[in-house]
Amino acid sequence: MSNDLQSRTEQRARQIWEREGRPDGRADEHWRLAAEEISREDEEAAAKKAAEEAAAKKKTAEEAAAKKAAEEAAAKKKAAEEAAAKKAAEEAAAKKKAAEEAAAKESAAKKKRAAKPASPEAKKPSTKKKG
Repeated sequence: MSNDLQSRTEQRARQIWEREGRPDGRADEHWRLAAEEISREDEEAAAKKAAEEAAAKKKTAEEAAAKKAAEEAAAKKKAAEEAAAKKAAEEAAAKKKAAEEAAAKESAAKKKRAAKPASPEAKKPSTKKKG
């Protein structure tokens, strides 16, 4: 028996002896009761400590899982935002390209109209007499 346990048992046996009115001849009984009480208390303390440690581990695991879930959600949100931004940029580029192509076609049509000679009928002087 360790010195600490022996000291605790001795103190508890004395408390039991005093609680029972200091009877003579029951030292062994008081020692046995003290040892049982201390053993029971130590077991309860160990069980309580184990339960607290288990609760702490569970809490740590839950916090880690929540953090991981939050990080995953943030990553998904960021990916979705990036995909939406990319799609918007692609749509804007496509609209710009379509507008440029339309402007180029219009410009080509204007040049073609400007370069086209007037029809021969349009060049003939008027045959109508004045007056």
